[in-house]
Amino acid sequence: MTTNVPGRAIRVGVNGRFLSQKLTGVQRYAHEIVAGLERRYASGRFGDSRFTLALPANAAERAGAYPAFGSPVIGRQSGYRWEQLEFPSVPADVLLNLCNLAPVRSRANILCIHDANTFTAPSSYGWRYRAVQRVALPLLARRAASLVTVSHASAATIAAVSGVDPSRITVAPNGHEHALRWRPEASTLAIDSLTARPFVVMLGSRAPHKNLALVRQIAPDLAGAGIDVIVVGDAGSVFAGGQGDDGGLICTGRIADDDIARLFGRALCLVFPSFVEGFGLPIVEAMALGCPVVASNLSCIPEICGDAALLRSPHAPREWIEAVTGLAADPARREALVRAGRERVKLFSWERSADIYAGLIEAVRAEKGRAIPR
Repeated sequence: MTTNVPGRAIRVGVNGRFLSQKLTGVQRYAHEIVAGLERRYASGRFGDSRFTLALPANAAERAGAYPAFGSPVIGRQSGYRWEQLEFPSVPADVLLNLCNLAPVRSRANILCIHDANTFTAPSSYGWRYRAVQRVALPLLARRAASLVTVSHASAATIAAVSGVDPSRITVAPNGHEHALRWRPEASTLAIDSLTARPFVVMLGSRAPHKNLALVRQIAPDLAGAGIDVIVVGDAGSVFAGGQGDDGGLICTGRIADDDIARLFGRALCLVFPSFVEGFGLPIVEAMALGCPVVASNLSCIPEICGDAALLRSPHAPREWIEAVTGLAADPARREALVRAGRERVKLFSWERSADIYAGLIEAVRAEKGRAIPR
């Protein structure tokens, strides 16, 4: 147990397990928030407080990724075992965890749970990941000193499955600025070898809740209208198996961010038919890069899109066909969506979300000598 006296600096331990993982939306969130906090730390915002970005053994080569923070390798483990058994040994008054899980034995966690999809879309996940999440998420949510998520819809769902008072959950959304750093001119993707026709893009994993099935359904009608469908992404290690063959779709697998930027620059629109999301990061990435969005009207997606996208039922293929072909036939409407999207993404800023976390950390310091139990 540690004690913070009035005005005394605190020690912040940052869970660096994300640096050992493949980059998806959750890991990108962690990268951007940690980068934002590092900039604030270097500018003196946190006074004499100290940040330690603790790394598991399999992320040793990432030491120094955030040079203003100390980044020691803690212990010899990796994965869940490291997170639960070795990360808590970092000397800290508060532990910052940005990727859904945190040490169960600590009550000093600032924890971001991005979604409760293992409860709302269990068939999308492998049994091992689902079992861990369904046990750990409610327990960690109840024990966290500060609980954060990425949308108001996600906050409501997490509250429902964990019993946490919704007023205890802070919303710190994903941002869009990273997409503005992508360089389509640096892309090596040969789009013309994929298709010479207009196309739409679907971006994301092949988990069932992403609803690739709908895209397969609409692809033949779109092809008949002269529009192809390009699907970007793979199954991902935590997700359940695929949904059949990819007949009628052009599938690229995982591609570089610069390649995604190039696709968005050429696409008629992004199609995003998910049944459930925590946030829906591809929506703001597309909007930031001037690509219109046709998206599901469920979960958090209307909250993210507002009036800047065409929202359709993910159960109604005909609605999607009409939306896409309507955009192809009406350039003025498409351009209006481009403008609306560029305005909409200004609501979603990594800088503002990093400020939210900075405020939570500063609140720990403001405890004025009251210990946080570990």
